[in-house]
This record gives sequence, C-alpha cells and structure tokens, in this order.
Amino acid sequence: MKEKPEICPVCKGRLFLTNRDGTKTCASCGHTLGTPSAHGGRSAAAPVRPSPSKTEKCPSCGSVANYVSTDADGKEIYACSFCGSKFTPKPRVEAKPKEPEPEKPAAPLKDELDGREIFALAKANTVEIFCRSGSGASAGSGFFIADNFVMTNAHVVFDDFGGANPTPSSYIAVCFKGGKQHGAEILAANLDEDMAILATDLSCSAIAEIAKEMPETGETIYAVGNSAGQGMCIMEGLVADQLREIADNDYMMISANIVGGNSGGPIFNKHGKVVGIVTLGSNEAVAMNYGIPVPRIERFIKSVEQKVGKKFARK
Repeated sequence: MKEKPEICPVCKGRLFLTNRDGTKTCASCGHTLGTPSAHGGRSAAAPVRPSPSKTEKCPSCGSVANYVSTDADGKEIYACSFCGSKFTPKPRVEAKPKEPEPEKPAAPLKDELDGREIFALAKANTVEIFCRSGSGASAGSGFFIADNFVMTNAHVVFDDFGGANPTPSSYIAVCFKGGKQHGAEILAANLDEDMAILATDLSCSAIAEIAKEMPETGETIYAVGNSAGQGMCIMEGLVADQLREIADNDYMMISANIVGGNSGGPIFNKHGKVVGIVTLGSNEAVAMNYGIPVPRIERFIKSVEQKVGKKFARK
C-alpha cells in the first residue's frame, strides 16, 4: 500500500526538511511537525499561518526565513526554511538622515579682477593729461588705444569748448602716474561726440582693450583718472543705467564718484576691459555721472581710421 504523503496543516505544502531532532519543517512556511527526540532542544510550534510578505535573513545559514508567530513580549519569530532554525531578529537601528551640506558659493570667473588688479592694469594704459591755453591750465585723463595714440574727451584738449570759438590747447602733455610729461598733439577730434585722439611720443607697455558688449545695469565698474588734476586714482561704482539720452547723444550713467580731471579716463568692467569714457558730471547728485558707451567709441575710432588711413592696433 502506498504511503500517504504528509501535508502541512498550515500552508498545505508537501515539501519538508528533516531536522536533527527528528522533527520536520515545512519548506514553504517553516511550520514544524513531530516531537523532538531526547537529543534535540527544539519544541514543536503551534500552527500559525505565516505572512509571506515578512521575511528575514537567517543568522545561521543566511537563507530566507519566514515570519511564523509572535511571542508573549510581542517580538516576531521567524523560521528558516532551509536549516529549521527559529530566531527573533535584532531590532534595527535606523540610520539618521544625512544632513545636506551647505551650498558653496560659486567660484568667480578666472578672468574677473578686483579693484587692486584693475588699478595695476590701468597704470600701464591710462595717462594723466595736462593742458595750458590762454584761459589757463586744465587737467584730464586718457588711455592708449594703440602705442603712441591716446583717446580722451575733446573738451579736455580744447579751449572754449562749447563756446563760440573752440580752439586746441596751446600745450598738451601726457604722462603715466607720477611720470615724466611727454608732449602730445591732436590727431583727430569730434566736438559733437566729445572725443579726441592724441598722438604722442610716449610709448605704452599695454593697450587698453575695448569691450565688445555693453555692461548690464547693476554691473560693477571702475573709473580711473586724474581726479581734480592731483594724480591717478580709481573709483568703484555701478552701472546705474545702461543708456540715457542727453542732448541727442547716448550716455551710460554710473554711480562712481568722479570729479574734474577724470574726464577722458576709461571706465573698466570687472574683466579689465574699457566699457566707457568718463565725460559728464551731474549737478543734481554726486552718484549720477556719465560716460560715453562702447558703440560711440567704436564708431569714432573707425571714422578716424578711415580719414587718416591708419589702423589702430587695438585688441
């Protein structure tokens, strides 16, 4: 007669593992059948329907163990379907969530310069201008657009500028900060645009680079020039307004505190490029001053190049 196969009373499974103590463990749910022998230490567990969704790793053999019951203290008991071991899992220690690291400030662009570096650059391409004429002496500023050629305001080097009979100053000299004065003469000028280019025997070690684009409103700028005729200095400010129309011409309004003698001096952006020429001060407020913007500078230089047949070696 064929032996009737054992069936697990819990899960109705038919696959059993024989334990060392003579009992059998259901391979599906971990229920144990039979009474342990005298050599065994395990006792038969009451039938409990396992929860297939709750499993643990067996600490003895590493196989998957299924949940079978809960003891009097409320701790869950699991049975290994491979070795038959029963165990209570150790309480899990939840890892503390890692605190996000504070955001690091964005590194500045490598070609951005601070005021000290701007002034060091300007000392190689910016000059003080001194003039004398029948009406007296005056001072201004300028910058090299090519070796031996300096750009400035027309009103710096003309006597009676804006009057009935504007004439070039009888004496014009340029020099680096605290250096020896060198004579200069007007190569070209446009009184309506208030710009002039001087030719001089003073040579420069660096040519000022004119920016390709206008700065945005709010950008930091630096005005360098011969303030009040007392020597070269640097003034920091902002582009207060990118373009304003005054007397049918476009100007860039800046907040840098400029005075007489700054006229004709360059306005640098944070990359050390010229974005304007200091030209007008405001009688209304200290921080409302004006510079000739890049487009007007470029148009004037190109017109002079066509007239004199010379290409200035600017960058």
